[in-house]
This record gives sequence, C-alpha cells and structure tokens, in this order.
Amino acid sequence: IGAVVHFVPILTDSGAAPLAAAGIAALVGVFSIVGRVGTGFLLDRFPGHVVGALAFMLPIVAAVLLLLDGANPFSQAVAAAALGLTVGSEVDVIAFLAAKHFGLRNFGALYGALVMALSLGTAFGPLAAGTVFDHFDSYAPFLLLAIVLMGVSAMALASDSAVGRPRTPVDHEERGISRSAFAVSRSRQPAGRRRSRRTSAPSRISCFSPRPPTSGCRASASPSLPADGR
Repeated sequence: IGAVVHFVPILTDSGAAPLAAAGIAALVGVFSIVGRVGTGFLLDRFPGHVVGALAFMLPIVAAVLLLLDGANPFSQAVAAAALGLTVGSEVDVIAFLAAKHFGLRNFGALYGALVMALSLGTAFGPLAAGTVFDHFDSYAPFLLLAIVLMGVSAMALASDSAVGRPRTPVDHEERGISRSAFAVSRSRQPAGRRRSRRTSAPSRISCFSPRPPTSGCRASASPSLPADGR
C-alpha cells in the first residue's frame, strides 16, 4: 500500500512527468478490479497457497522494474499493473486461506483481526515510505524493503504444508451440522426404537386333517426373524 500511495512520487523521482505519472498510476485501479475477479477464478481451480504466493510476488516484480528501469514508461506501466493485481487479490487470498485452515465457526472474529492487521499496514506503510524518502532522499531503500517483506510473505504461503484435497469451509461445516443433527435425532428417539427391531412372521396353521382350521388345528408361531427377513 505504501508503494501504491507514493506511486506517482516514485515515478516522478525516476524522471517521469507528473501528468504522465498520474496517467500510469490510474492503471493500478484498473488492474485491481482484474485482480479481484481473476483471483476468485484462480482460487476455484488451484491451491490457495499457490495463488497467494504468486500474488505476493507481483510487488517484487514491480519494485525490481522501478529500481532497474524506472524511467522507462513500459516498465512503469508493468509495475502499475503488478501492484494493481496484488491490491485486488490480497483480501480474497486472506479470506480464503483463513476459512480453509480455521473453518467458519470463528471466521468473523478471525477475519476482523486479519483486516485490522491489514489496516495497520495500510496506515503505516505510506508513513514509512515518506519517512524513508525524507531520510535518504530516494525511494530505493523503501523498494528494497518491500522486496524483502513481500518475498518473506510469498515464501510463507508457498511453504503451506496442506496436502491432498483441501478441507473447504462448506464441507467442514456441513459435516459438523450433519453430526449434530444426527445426535439430536438420536437423543429424541425412545429407547425402544434405538434397539434393533425384530419382527415375527405370521402364524402358520398346521392341520392334520382336512377339516376346517377352526377345529382340530393349532397355530404355531414361527421363530422371530430380523427385520430384513434373514
């Protein structure tokens, strides 16, 4: 965020005209929309930690371009696009990974804490960039610091040890709800109904004479059989 807020001064410090720098900075907003939609598309098809690591590597590309070839308009435009993609993707990646690893039970409090940390970075990032420029008369040290921090973040996401099919928040909650509903239904059933039910076959009439069964016949109940008839 510090690089986004100071993007126009960074470009003018590299030799760009103020009007041209403002026009290039507009690409940050355009590509942030692309990043928001594209990140959701990628998260539906690829592992979240891989998508997050790639998104957090984009500012490294932007910072390297600004350090090595900051006066080139093409490099400036690519840097603006890279920063915009990261701005649009970071919140989606944070929300997805938080829900994946911790479920939805305490998602509100967890997501609020993560957004609070993001807000602190949004507040102090531009302040740090301005302080560095006032002290060194250049944005180069701030860009180098951004490369280091974003590299650490990308490696932390890439080293995610989640393997196999990810436990999506919907699956996790559905399994929890199913278990709870089953336990409630079992507790409400009478004790007799929980036992295995056994039914008796109809009585068989055995007669030893051709007379009607009302006389000289006896009814014998067949042994009880399980409900499935075996």
